[in-house]
Amino acid sequence: MTAPGMTPEKVADKLRVLAALAPLVAESPTAAKVCGELARELRPVMPTVMRALVFLALADTVATLTKPGGLLEDFLKGGPSTGSTTKTSDTE
Repeated sequence: MTAPGMTPEKVADKLRVLAALAPLVAESPTAAKVCGELARELRPVMPTVMRALVFLALADTVATLTKPGGLLEDFLKGGPSTGSTTKTSDTE
């Protein structure tokens, strides 16, 4: 973390509160004020948070692609295992 006193736990807590309040911002000036303050507090660590989110998204994508019966296995077999069985012929 790049901000003094910002532990990963504090950042996670602030992100949870921000996520919970975000849908209420349009209806509640108080929610908007709290979200604005949280966003200011999180600004110094957002590059780190964004890198972590990208890493998690990539890890999830890789896990989805490589699981048994996943997209990578389907691609290597020539198509979805539950879909079309049409394949190109080598003799064409």
